[in-house]
Amino acid sequence: MIRLVVVALVTWWMALGVDAQEGHPVIPPGQEDLLAQMLGLGVSLPGDCKFTGGQADGPAIRATYRCGGAAPSTPGQGGGEIVLKLLHPSEAPPAATRTEHFAVTVESGSPPDGLVDALTTRIRSQEGGFKWLWIAPQGGSGSRPTIELAAIALVGAAVLGLAWYLLRSRRTSPRT
Repeated sequence: MIRLVVVALVTWWMALGVDAQEGHPVIPPGQEDLLAQMLGLGVSLPGDCKFTGGQADGPAIRATYRCGGAAPSTPGQGGGEIVLKLLHPSEAPPAATRTEHFAVTVESGSPPDGLVDALTTRIRSQEGGFKWLWIAPQGGSGSRPTIELAAIALVGAAVLGLAWYLLRSRRTSPRT
């Protein structure tokens, strides 16, 4: 009986995991203030950069910064407009700077030295309150919602349990 319970739990766990792996993360509404704090709203950042705007769209956050006036003549000094993109770590390219909940990439511009590091530090200090929302793929992908998979796993476990019970009771019942 213990084996049956273990098999049922493993099957159920696998059913739950299938959807999360096939789904994709999105930024749910209601976290705008937290994101603005993480991205440096109202804070002076390295390279005389200031957060000037952001957009959360599906799986990505685009943060725009205006840094130290005109574009620099020396590489690594930064300047002009910089756009950083924040993604879920599972969706980001290998070269991205990672935190527990985010991966940071440069979408455009040349960030001044220290900007990405300073933002990564800010993000790490506040990201514990952020929650990604996982969305299952829609239509045509052949995947089933997590609830349906869990129900199938539990019904399968119940059928196996009933079969085990009937076989066991048949073996132990006295013959007449």
